[in-house]
Amino acid sequence: KAASEGIEYSKNVGPKLKSSVSDGVSYVKEHPRRTAVIATTTIVAAVTAPAVASGLLALGGFTVVGVKLGSLAAFLQGAFYGGYTCGVFSLLQSAGVVGFSKCTTLIISTTGATVTSYLTKWITGTRSSGKNNNDLELPKI
Repeated sequence: KAASEGIEYSKNVGPKLKSSVSDGVSYVKEHPRRTAVIATTTIVAAVTAPAVASGLLALGGFTVVGVKLGSLAAFLQGAFYGGYTCGVFSLLQSAGVVGFSKCTTLIISTTGATVTSYLTKWITGTRSSGKNNNDLELPKI
């Protein structure tokens, strides 16, 4: 029964995928400027998100030489962990010292790109010209 349900489900995937691609192509044709803005901000976010995350770790006190004296990280270590840390604190400390793994970098990049993409689409959608092409107006110089 499970195999027949799987086969039935897979028959529906092709048309849905084709429809989704067609909708995406139509959107790009109808909104070229908006698409360019969304794509650009998404790529920038994907590239810069890991660096921003590393910077935030350092600001929090998780540095390459360990926990920075007088920082938020030092306060948290003293208040909750003492000399023996574990869990999230240890993960943040490790990331501060040796950086992020490839998997973590990918997750941070993907998350940054996804959030930025949705925010950009939402922001640019509320500032559209309202004309037939419903695309972004370019600023007048």
